[in-house]
Amino acid sequence: MNRILEGISQESKTFCPDEVIDERLVYYVFINNVFGIINAFGVAELVDENLLLKELNKILSEFADFDHADSKLLDHLQAETFRTKANLLTRFNNMDELVGSVANQSVYVNIQNPLHTVKTIAKEEAHA
Repeated sequence: MNRILEGISQESKTFCPDEVIDERLVYYVFINNVFGIINAFGVAELVDENLLLKELNKILSEFADFDHADSKLLDHLQAETFRTKANLLTRFNNMDELVGSVANQSVYVNIQNPLHTVKTIAKEEAHA
């Protein structure tokens, strides 16, 4: 990209290490969107959230063959915890997610990963 638009990585402040990109993808795609949809379906009693989480685990496992060696995205999605943006802590620290580099514009904290929790419960039920 830098060959096409010289200096873009410095000027845009959107280029950052793969680890940060993976973390942000987990947050913006999965926590904000996918888990939000799963929660909405559960709250509306349209389908059991655990069933949807199990199905999501199954779908994610099908992508293992396509995972790039440098990416840890699927590893993050299977870990016991993953990082999420702490909006209130971000404000308490007088940070603005629209200002500064992607890597340093917000506070992120670890939370329990519901995909891991559902997988652990399923394993325990299989052995019972």
